[in-house]
Formats: sequence, structure tokens, C-alpha cells
Amino acid sequence: IFGFFVLMEGSGLSIRPSFNWPVWKVFLAIGWYLALAKGVGDLTMYTDSVLLGYWGMITETGWYNAALKLNRLVLFPMALVSSALFPALIGVLKESNERFVRYWTFWMKGTVFFSVLLFFLVLAKADKIIALLYSEDFLPSVTVLKILIFMATLVYIHNLYHHILLIFNQQKRIFYAMACGAAMNVILNLLLIPRFGINGAALATVCSHITILCLYIAWTTKYTFIKSARKPRAFKLGEEWPPGAKPALAGVAEAISP
Repeated sequence: IFGFFVLMEGSGLSIRPSFNWPVWKVFLAIGWYLALAKGVGDLTMYTDSVLLGYWGMITETGWYNAALKLNRLVLFPMALVSSALFPALIGVLKESNERFVRYWTFWMKGTVFFSVLLFFLVLAKADKIIALLYSEDFLPSVTVLKILIFMATLVYIHNLYHHILLIFNQQKRIFYAMACGAAMNVILNLLLIPRFGINGAALATVCSHITILCLYIAWTTKYTFIKSARKPRAFKLGEEWPPGAKPALAGVAEAISP
């Protein structure tokens, strides 16, 4: 380190830090609302467990978190695909709006198809999944897992709109949607947990993500040129399905059959 400073001084280059306020202003404008959105997202994620513990449902909290961990595992492929496609979409947008819409629509169709497959697969095999990965003592979390897997399907879909709003510099709308979802989650947890326990907590989480999805779709339609968000369908009748869709459907049907 000392040698580096000596060389820098000898070269005539300044080693004093500089602060470029216009550049930092742009970064803060982008990151501020995303940081706030992350904060309210964490609030949504942990409110249910905190309230379950507050009302003394310690064992039930363990059951709930077991199902929640499996649900997060289901969401892992979404994170991988999003991290790969997000930069590609930005590059495509610079080339052509039509091509961008075509790429995003293909991503939407594949995402909806995959998330629905996961939903039915986990819904049919929830008890076996819990017994295999945990033990029969955790079987009370089966119903929670069945509810939360529907939430995972919603997350897969609203993740598409999240990235669209991010690309179109609508970080403020992302924060607003997350804040509304967090508020809905807190209110419903307070109402549902005392009456329905861990199932009520799961239902509150589902409702909060429905809120987020509806706001994302509305603002995507309003603030971007993707007007197809008005009717977010996976496939039109007679339209070509993604490669391997029909064999996958047959495999899932066989897997969930008694």
C-alpha cells in the first residue's frame, strides 16, 4: 500500500478522493426507493412469524417457517432466470420496442407455465414433501405449504412486472406497491392469526402479494408501452406452447395422479 501511494505521487496523479454530486444524485434517486422497497419487503416477510411468536404460538411458528423455507426454495429458479434475462432485456430495449415486447412476452409465457406446474405439483404432493424433508411431526404445516405455493405462483408472475417497472425507471411505483402489500399483510395478520393461526398468516401473505401484483399490472400498463398487461394470459387458444410444455404437462399429470 505504501509503495502504491509513492508511485501515485511520483506519477503526478492525485490520490485525493473526489465527490461528484450529480453522479451521486442519480445513483441515490435510483437506489433510494429500491432500498425502501427492500425494507418493506422484509417487513412483509417476517411480520407473520413475529406476530405468531408474540401470541405464544411457538410450535406453530416452527411449522409455519418450515413451509416458508420450502416456498423460498421453489422461488430459487425465478431468481436465477431473472438475473440472466434482466440485462438481456435492457439491451434488447435499446434496439427495438417490438423485439423487447416479444422477448418479455416469451418470458411471461414460460414463467406462467412453469409456476403453474410447480403449483399443482406441490399442491398434490405437499404431505409427502413435508414428511420427506422434515418429519411427520411437521405435517400440520401441509396446509400452510399449499396456501404459500399459491403465493409463490403470484411472486413468479409479479416478478415479471417488477423488472419491467425497474427497466422503465419506475422505482417509486415499485416501492408504493411493496408498501401497500406490507400494510395489507400487517392488517390481515392482526385479523386472521388470532382466529386461524398459521393458516391465517399464510392467507395474509397471499393477499398481500395479490395486492402487489394488481398494482404492478396497473402501473405497467400506465407507465410503459406493454399494454398486453391489461390481459396477462399465459397462452391464447391455438397458440404455440413453449418447447417441452406438453410433455411436461403429461409428466406432472402422471406424478399427481393417485
